[in-house]
Amino acid sequence: IVACESDNSVEEVGSVAEDYVDALVEINAGDIEDLSYEIDDESIEFLESISEYADVNPITEAALATLSAEIDEESIEATKKDAEGCVDVEFSYVDLNALAEDEEAIVDEETFVNAIADAEVKSVTITIEFELDDEDWLVSNTDEIIEELYSEILEFEIEFAVPLIDYVEGLYWYDLYSGYYFDGAATVENLYAIEADLVLDHETLLEQDDDVIESVLDNTIEYEVYSNGSLIDSGSASVSMYSSLYCFEIIYESAYHGYIPEGTYTVTVFDEDGNTIATSP
Repeated sequence: IVACESDNSVEEVGSVAEDYVDALVEINAGDIEDLSYEIDDESIEFLESISEYADVNPITEAALATLSAEIDEESIEATKKDAEGCVDVEFSYVDLNALAEDEEAIVDEETFVNAIADAEVKSVTITIEFELDDEDWLVSNTDEIIEELYSEILEFEIEFAVPLIDYVEGLYWYDLYSGYYFDGAATVENLYAIEADLVLDHETLLEQDDDVIESVLDNTIEYEVYSNGSLIDSGSASVSMYSSLYCFEIIYESAYHGYIPEGTYTVTVFDEDGNTIATSP
């Protein structure tokens, strides 16, 4: 591109650049299209869909709200002789990937969204190119610009850990002989093994999205078994399904294939972070 001559092309391109950049920040599809020399139909549809997607995705909506831009006035080059021009613009927006590394921010979606406004930002410099169409300066690389500017925010994905406790129905002792659950502490006499089940709320769980169900069922629990108040066993368990119920089975049995000691048994269950989920009576 030839350096600025004595015409007013630089001022004209600068003015159009301001309008165009404002349209990009505001994601105004109509103005972006009007200020473009050419733009693919797919790009127009993409721009029009962004607001719809943001309406149902709080993270995307909050991230797009952080978008800002600064035009490098000294970078503007344009001449009517060549009918071409360009300008560098620095766009800034929240660094979602950096925020996803903050353990305090990824507790849940609401916490993450609230952290976006004050989170670390990143910048990208994009060169906007212009062509002179009769008397109007129009952007000639809109398709590339919108891909580079919006793709990182729109393609960002994150999965939040689903608190297991939110889907627990209860912790019950299971009678291995009768096949029924019972409340209260387990009073043991002449038993080879006892079992406690952390039962999930099957109905509520199956009402959730597939990713939530998968997250809940991927959990592992830790447990401690007590007899007459003394810790006698500990371990971990994964989810299993029994008689159409999802549960975590905790089984304590004699190491010598004989009766387990007589007494009153209780069990405490913890999630993967060590938080107490439930304690039997």
